[in-house]
Amino acid sequence: MATAERRATWLELFYDLVFVIAVSKVAAHLEHEVGWASFGAFAGLFVVVWWARSVYSAFNSRFELDDRFHRLVTLAQMLAAAALAVQVAHVPGEGEVGFVAAYLGVRATLLLLYGRAYQRFPDSRRLLAQLMAGYAFTGGLWAASLLLPAPWRYGLWALGLAVDISTPLACRAGLRRVPADTAHLPERFGLFTLIVLGEAILAVVASVDRAGWNPAGDVAALLGFGMAASVWWAYYNYVERAPLQCSLGNGQAYIYLHLPLVGGLTMAGAGVGHAIREAGGAALPLPTVLLVVGGMALWLGAFLAIQIVTYPPSLARLLWRGYGPALLAVALLALVGPYVPPLAFLIGMLACVAALAAMDVRWRVALPARAYAVPEADPRDQETVRKLYRAPDVDVSFDPALCIHSGECLRRLPDVFALGQRPWVRPDRAGAAEVIAAVQHCPSGALRIERRPAELAEATSHAPAGGATIELVAGGPAYVHDPAGVRLDGVDEPATTVALCRCGKSQRFPYCDGSHART
Repeated sequence: MATAERRATWLELFYDLVFVIAVSKVAAHLEHEVGWASFGAFAGLFVVVWWARSVYSAFNSRFELDDRFHRLVTLAQMLAAAALAVQVAHVPGEGEVGFVAAYLGVRATLLLLYGRAYQRFPDSRRLLAQLMAGYAFTGGLWAASLLLPAPWRYGLWALGLAVDISTPLACRAGLRRVPADTAHLPERFGLFTLIVLGEAILAVVASVDRAGWNPAGDVAALLGFGMAASVWWAYYNYVERAPLQCSLGNGQAYIYLHLPLVGGLTMAGAGVGHAIREAGGAALPLPTVLLVVGGMALWLGAFLAIQIVTYPPSLARLLWRGYGPALLAVALLALVGPYVPPLAFLIGMLACVAALAAMDVRWRVALPARAYAVPEADPRDQETVRKLYRAPDVDVSFDPALCIHSGECLRRLPDVFALGQRPWVRPDRAGAAEVIAAVQHCPSGALRIERRPAELAEATSHAPAGGATIELVAGGPAYVHDPAGVRLDGVDEPATTVALCRCGKSQRFPYCDGSHART
């Protein structure tokens, strides 16, 4: 089943480089003595940085712009995010005014992007207006915080951030009608997870360099690298194999659960850095143990929750067989960590994570492809945004909710319909007649001709000779082929092929919606 419609653009990858610096600056709050004040500063600032990037990624996964205006505004947001990264190391303290100004710059550029989408996507204007109102209100709270001294200023920051993060939750009904791209969204959050893992490796390298040559520290560094590698193996094995195309819902759970996941990895990386420098002692200090154990527990819990919300319940229950013992083992290490040699503690942590990764890999490979069942569709999700792709001679529109991923368009005109390009539909790469012919073979009505040349209007409106035929697909729909054209409910353009449901599970009965994949 073809699912990947979009990939991260070069601009988005360039954008991520700024957040490599930002995450590094936030993690620096845990580099020295760890206490409640330093941990509180780290936690609050990490949420700000994570949300600044997440809301931009979520926007791009729902609204495809990528024009000159979008690129210029994104570059401006990168500049504001770079200023945020510079100031975050001086908060709390003299950098607070610059920090607020930089965050307001990130928020203002985001509102510009939403305003552009408001013009380009009229069907989504109600949702966009609600999101813009929420984000503008929180920007006002952050600006007002400059009038207050600390610690009252921090209260307004927290309130603004809470409202900011809650705004999409309040709009979740509208977000269901504008689904996130189910290839692009996991990739964007997977890349951020990769950034955080890279920061964990950087903490290991920096700690080895700071401690100098030390056999115990070097062994601790190897163990820390093994933990990061095991986390990488388990997480990306899941992302590559799990069919997220129909299981993200409105995407909010998947997005928000990545906060404890990446936050936990950052904590664990900082804790391993401390452990490398303290590996020569009789035992690790309690703050170091809590950083490592707390960080890995957050990662394990969030990773398990992400899989539970994306897998069907029958498979999610199986995860407890591996993750339950792993969480219990991590909890036991928290109790014995301050009383055992540092290397013994790190070996225990590595054993937990490596065993989990090995189990995870073996479990997924053993599962048949059809075991990744697609959850039932929500009837309220049927209203979606139909995206328009223009060319000088012909315009084509696409509704992702109607697509059953038959691959007809990809096989007939691979230059026009290509999943690896952006946008994935380029009607200017073939003649108008070829594009119209390919679209007429779309079995679900997801593709539609919105405008055609006048000289082709009459020619393509007459049906060629021949009668209707029915083709039964094993384990799939019944294709009704009729040269005279079959008119679907709510679709202006008749289709020469229609996919009819045979399993009785379709939410658009009698038309197929791909539900047979889970039957």
